[in-house]
Amino acid sequence: MTILRSPLRSPIRAPLYNPLVGPWSTLTGTIADFTYDINFVANTVKGGFQTYGNNNNDGRFFRDSGVANACFIPNSAGGLTSTAALGMRRSTKGTPSFQNIGTLGLWNRDLTAGSWTISNMGTAKTQVGADGAANSATLLTASATNATITQATTSASANRVMIPFIKRVTGTGNVFLTFDNFTTPIDITSQLVNGTYVKTLVTQTAVTNPTFGLQLATSGDQVAVDFFNVTGQLQSLNIDPMHYPTIVGSAFGSIFHETPWALNTDAGPLSGIIKGAYAAYWQGYNYVTDIGGLWVSDGVTNCKLLTGNNVQFSASVNLNTTGGEWKPNGQLNKVAACMDASGNMALCVNGGAVYTRTGGVLSPSATHFVLSNNGAATLPLNGWTERFAIDQNLWFTAAQLQQMTT
Repeated sequence: MTILRSPLRSPIRAPLYNPLVGPWSTLTGTIADFTYDINFVANTVKGGFQTYGNNNNDGRFFRDSGVANACFIPNSAGGLTSTAALGMRRSTKGTPSFQNIGTLGLWNRDLTAGSWTISNMGTAKTQVGADGAANSATLLTASATNATITQATTSASANRVMIPFIKRVTGTGNVFLTFDNFTTPIDITSQLVNGTYVKTLVTQTAVTNPTFGLQLATSGDQVAVDFFNVTGQLQSLNIDPMHYPTIVGSAFGSIFHETPWALNTDAGPLSGIIKGAYAAYWQGYNYVTDIGGLWVSDGVTNCKLLTGNNVQFSASVNLNTTGGEWKPNGQLNKVAACMDASGNMALCVNGGAVYTRTGGVLSPSATHFVLSNNGAATLPLNGWTERFAIDQNLWFTAAQLQQMTT
């Protein structure tokens, strides 16, 4: 493996199929060079189209074999976007890719329902919700000190995460959440804002049969509550799963993971590109470390995350970064890779060193590739894809790869 830290003047060129390579190259070293480019944040597509809200085989870039539940996801404005039970999920943050997320409890948006137990607490479903919809959230009013609302569940011991949206309406008294019927109250008073929903994430380890809920310490205080969600951890971490379903009177189960794929039996244009020489660009971020795919096929070509914040581009042989160029914990990443018909490979992450090697193998028998998932339901990116571009028979110089990913 060779690490190139200066512009590459290489005789390696992709095959003659593409006029954008060779001595008369008009490559700009930017995403504009790709025929196919989907910007999930801006909701723009070059070279085709992408629709949402269904999973029809209509020629779109990606269909989704995983999504099976409607839910809300965050958007870039700090609000929530409703997504359907079929097809890719998208908001102005991009497209999410998270593992299956187990949920607990019933009526998470209607705390007037009978599954909730109240003590000195008034409930009225009269509030604008975190999604902006009228009368979709519950107003809680303390009629005495230490007023409570709880819900008992039956579940084996697990580390739990709670992510309710809470808005202070009246008063300044202490507010507590609980997983264990207030044996261990969790004070969230300092997190709350008057008149604005705050997503309050709290956690507790080894909780068996959670009785979760909220307490208002001061009589007369009021809060609005929406999406009172209790889940498990993601990859053993206490992070927000960023999927908020509406749970009503029956157990919801899991929010199913995203698996957007380009499949050879679909009408879209992308699946065949990974069979031969190709280049790809990926932009986005994740919240876990050392795991997840960027684009993963059922052939020999893939790009995924490795331990130590490194990235692997493979084509039967592996081309790995070694400098920890990947930025974890919600930081933006840009990755570009290319392989020519002779098996020459190049990879660059976030404008860093350009890694190259020979010996790559084409993947003519590949039938599909998956975006931002490593092919297993429990091991997706656990983050967001902002943009993806791909094209056949493109080769970029080291300087161009660095420019593209900077």
